[in-house]
Amino acid sequence: MSLPELRKLAKVHALDASLREIRARLSQLDGGRRLQEQIEKIRTDHAATLEKTSRLTGEQRELESQNQATEAKIKKFEAELYSGKVVNPREIAAIEKEIAALKRQREAADERLLELMEEVPPAKAASKVVEDAIACREAQLAEYRAKEGPAREKLQAEYQKRIEMRPTLLAQIDPSLVQKYETICKANHGIGLSVVEAGRCGCGVQIPARTMAAAQEGKVVVCQGCHRIIYAPEGVV
Repeated sequence: MSLPELRKLAKVHALDASLREIRARLSQLDGGRRLQEQIEKIRTDHAATLEKTSRLTGEQRELESQNQATEAKIKKFEAELYSGKVVNPREIAAIEKEIAALKRQREAADERLLELMEEVPPAKAASKVVEDAIACREAQLAEYRAKEGPAREKLQAEYQKRIEMRPTLLAQIDPSLVQKYETICKANHGIGLSVVEAGRCGCGVQIPARTMAAAQEGKVVVCQGCHRIIYAPEGVV
């Protein structure tokens, strides 16, 4: 084997490293899953606060609507009572009884509405803190998703471009060296070559001088630590 062959293999190694990096970056594009989980956690952790506000405001709306209906009924009965059309004492008594019952109902509702006037504002304030936190995360999620699509497309295009370069580079290298490299890659998490720096393999193992000399001559030698092919460019000591 020759050093030029190892130089070519080093290009494949660099290409493979860039492909791994792109795959890692693509795996981080999760559709905003982390932000969505944060939103759901806020909702879960503060469900009681949100439920209380919803319950109190719902009760307030219902009582206000009920009072409007009650007031309309009272006016209707009073108009009937004072119209002069009802003269039968029993009918008059029945209408007056109905008006009295409606007024008691209105008074009870008014009392509860006064209580709600004290309870609703702090409940709404507490819920607003939660809702603002959710709105903030949702805005971040929308922004993330708007950016993620183009970013994913760009990375996928770059990945495809580089993956198509690989066969061309491999075709320029001795088949036996390619086979050895691919075999080592399969056994070492996709990394089949290690560039020596300051006399050390990328895994940190000190390369013996005899092994270093052989690598610099273009011989195919492997690191005794990580078992990857050693690439030692000229001038490395």
